[in-house]
Amino acid sequence: MAKTFIICEKPSTAAKIAAALAEEKIAKKELNGAPYYEFKRDGKQVIVSSALGHLLTLKNLHPMKEYPVYDVDWMPTYKVDKKAARTKPFVEAIQELSKGADEFISATDYDTEGAVIGYNVLKFLCGEDSIERAKRMKFSALTTQDLRQAYDNLLPKLDFELVDSGIARHVLDWYWGMNLSVHSDEDLVLREDGIIKIVKIGEFVDQFFERGEGEIKVPSKFGALCFSPSGKLEFNPIKAVIRHASPGKMIGITLQGGRKIRVTKSHSLFTLKRGRIEPVQAGSLEIGSYLVAPGKMPPSHSFTDINLERWGREKGLYVDGKVVRPSSASRGQGRKGSKPSWELPARLPIIPELMRLLGYFCSEGSYGTGIFISNSNQKTVEDIIHCANRVFLSGGLNKKRRITVHTDKRDGSKDIIFGGKISVLAFQEFFQVPAGAGNKRIPWIVFNVPYELQLEFLKGLFAGDGSLSYNQTTGECALYLSTKSKRLASELAYLLTQIGVTPAIIPCKGERFFHVSIASKASLRKLLDLVPANYRERVVRHVNDGRESPKIVIPLQESALGEALESIGIHHETRWKKGVNGEYFKRLLTKLSKKGINTERFLPLVNNLIFPRITRVEEIPPSQYVYDISVEGYENFVCGFGGVCAHNSRAMSAAVESAYQRFAKLSAGRVQTPTLKVLVEREREIKAFKPEPFWVISLLFELEGQEVVAEHATPRFFDKKEAENVRDVCKDKKAKVSAIQTRQYQLRPPIPFNLGTLQAEAYRCFGYTPMRTQQIAQQLYDAAYISYPRTSNQKFPPTIDLAAILKQLRGISTYKNLVDALLEQPWLTPTEGTKT
Repeated sequence: MAKTFIICEKPSTAAKIAAALAEEKIAKKELNGAPYYEFKRDGKQVIVSSALGHLLTLKNLHPMKEYPVYDVDWMPTYKVDKKAARTKPFVEAIQELSKGADEFISATDYDTEGAVIGYNVLKFLCGEDSIERAKRMKFSALTTQDLRQAYDNLLPKLDFELVDSGIARHVLDWYWGMNLSVHSDEDLVLREDGIIKIVKIGEFVDQFFERGEGEIKVPSKFGALCFSPSGKLEFNPIKAVIRHASPGKMIGITLQGGRKIRVTKSHSLFTLKRGRIEPVQAGSLEIGSYLVAPGKMPPSHSFTDINLERWGREKGLYVDGKVVRPSSASRGQGRKGSKPSWELPARLPIIPELMRLLGYFCSEGSYGTGIFISNSNQKTVEDIIHCANRVFLSGGLNKKRRITVHTDKRDGSKDIIFGGKISVLAFQEFFQVPAGAGNKRIPWIVFNVPYELQLEFLKGLFAGDGSLSYNQTTGECALYLSTKSKRLASELAYLLTQIGVTPAIIPCKGERFFHVSIASKASLRKLLDLVPANYRERVVRHVNDGRESPKIVIPLQESALGEALESIGIHHETRWKKGVNGEYFKRLLTKLSKKGINTERFLPLVNNLIFPRITRVEEIPPSQYVYDISVEGYENFVCGFGGVCAHNSRAMSAAVESAYQRFAKLSAGRVQTPTLKVLVEREREIKAFKPEPFWVISLLFELEGQEVVAEHATPRFFDKKEAENVRDVCKDKKAKVSAIQTRQYQLRPPIPFNLGTLQAEAYRCFGYTPMRTQQIAQQLYDAAYISYPRTSNQKFPPTIDLAAILKQLRGISTYKNLVDALLEQPWLTPTEGTKT
């Protein structure tokens, strides 16, 4: 029996194709966990298998050691990225199921990406000879009728024009910018609608992509932390996000103080060179080089309370304007004799006790029937109970509930239990603190409150996991916080940076846990409230002894300050060999100013930036995709473990910098570069245009109940006096209507939507973002309600049965009369656009 092998993009499409084409019973099977369908049609054995989007990705075939050699080819994604392991069963299933096939059919989406997916599966998984024998199913909707028509009218060969176009785009993207990107797991400092968050760059960018790679514009509500030419850190709007398949191994860079970042070898970071901040490719960096990192993040707007009503309704909770509680408690106390559910105020006040409670939970808390916080220090236990009382039992809340305290007989530690289900939901889902010591993170609210409340959170956090290291001989000391959570360690570093404290992150035992250390005297002064009372006096003496020895300094040679000082007779002292801190740097600038030296070029170095040295450079495995964002104005952003300044890289930036001997912003691409020519020409026309003032004379009158505006026979007067003379002659005179002409206009129906016009209309009518519109359209397509949405085509296929569609619409009362009128016409001619 002849065998036909059909490949489509995803399992749900495979199911629809099988259901539409099978003449008898369909056998749904699995091979290595990958589903496929088997049935008979026209006396043939038909197998329908699916990809999982792109099963293959581009990879550089040459190792990047010394001289860069680029030669890319397609490889199974799971061989390039371990995180793509779920694609392996699909690859192996296709290779096995396609063996011995007499006929191959590509039934992927009829667009560029779909054409590439089908072509690559056939060529690399089914064998190159399958390409010559392959046919194409072309359908615009997943209805049974469309799928049967597509199968009965197969195109004799693949759509090679789309294939070539798609492959060219992938390769160009790889060479142009795919290799200039950041690892998916790097932290990104984001501001959304004014709220600061720390997110994974991969998770943030992925939400805008349904599949594939490229660059997508994002709503203006998103901003990223970046630095200006003056060295000031600020949030600027994100213009676009970029995602590409990883080119291969990446570079991991560790800095003094424990900050880290993982990027492709060609991605640019920032270094300090002769007093200037310059971009530099990661692949050229060495141990001892200085990178640019954030020294003090800007604050966000401060919350006074949080409205839990909207969140409660989204979660299906009971909300009455005053309280939020589990919906099972919405009608009272539940079963007779049962305890009432815990509740939270609908507007939760942001008070010191709430912030300390969040800190205690992040250090020693866990989830159960409520919130569990453990501690063995009696004063801390009393404060945890006090905080829980203020948050959950004040203002008449939870009158019939109480906080439970259990004592562990083995070590005397106490478990404080409170809050019930609503507290678990609030902490885990609203404040976004995951369960498990290794998964903890800083609640987003902490980045969006004043310094005083941030300090309250740190008090709770350090009371559980904090400690003080004190050397009795030297008097030196440092605050430490220990955590199993890598994410909490990184986010704590960002939080401390926001309040102007420079931490160090020390990984221990192969990153099984982390120490976050605060040792500089300037930082300890800000955090004296975190020091245990019995050590506070000693720490105060230490930070005020007049000797400052910061861990991270501004290097004199790289900053070019040493050269400037020598020009006025000030020679380097021994203690300046590695550099000076920010405050002393400012004092030296003052000395230079008094000697008449212009110090403006040094100012970016003393605003909000620091310059840690590189301590380690290593090759690391890649992520499946690598990411970048385009930030308006400055084209840089803060990301990485603990915070590093990264460049929104473009390959030509280095060439421009070299040509102009200065840093210049440049963005280019296969679309925007030719578009730039059009814009430049138009801009020249606008600048060449010389505006000339003119005056218009109009007559407003009423005719048969309608307002009419009549224009003077001379449409424009370029002489004001002449216009005034005409107006004066006509003033208070009677006007005579000499003729009335009536004309009919034919208004044509609107042309069909393509994706762009659909997104524009959805935004105009409903305020939907382009991504939301695309997601809704894709869901409707998958359910066979609309034709394929991701297309620029405005033409109807010649096989479309317009009468059948209209008859289905006739069942909707709104359209009944309109449909009847159309069906009475001798023929149906749809309105179409020009795009194909």
